[in-house]
Amino acid sequence: MSSYGEITNSYTTGSVSGNVYVGGVAGSIGGESKLTNIYSTGSVTAENNIVGGLFGQFSGSNITLENSYSLSSVTSKASSNSNAGGLVGYATGSGVKILNSYAIGAVKGNGYTGGLVGQTSNNASYSVDATGSWWNKVSTGQNLATDASTYISNYTTKSTTDTVVSNLPFTSKTDTSSVHSDILKNKIFTEEEAAAAGFVLIHTVDDFKNFLAAGGA
Repeated sequence: MSSYGEITNSYTTGSVSGNVYVGGVAGSIGGESKLTNIYSTGSVTAENNIVGGLFGQFSGSNITLENSYSLSSVTSKASSNSNAGGLVGYATGSGVKILNSYAIGAVKGNGYTGGLVGQTSNNASYSVDATGSWWNKVSTGQNLATDASTYISNYTTKSTTDTVVSNLPFTSKTDTSSVHSDILKNKIFTEEEAAAAGFVLIHTVDDFKNFLAAGGA
């Protein structure tokens, strides 16, 4: 699937599998696209390569993914050059941005794997801008945002000791357009402050899935 335009307020919860160009939401996205408020929670598996929690491939330039997340486990069964990423498997165009988004599902593959993107361009001038985006190094099993030979910038990382507050994009099944502004501005809450504000505290992927299953906040 390719798209030139916008995808907004979309999600998938089932398992997705395919041979190549496999994503939780779409296999391939073309240039000049804006992707906002998107999430996936089911497993995503490629028998070959190029697989991501949300999108298998960004195939053009000037693509922006924003305010989105993946809880999905991502697996490439390729023997090499897996191009497996927590959010996107393969993104090499210019002007690609992944903003205020995150991945916490396990990412497994053989070569070209990353917590956010499996492979980006090996040209520094085409570096993916990942401002405000993060992945959990422990739950994804990935120490790097993308393969060490490629370029991505402005990201952060988290570990399992970090507290994730529930009112992130799409924690509510009934109002998928709601986004908590303090979270997207990277405001840090203590557990006591979050509880006093009425948030549900989430520490693990299972906590988050249980929260979603209960209907969100």
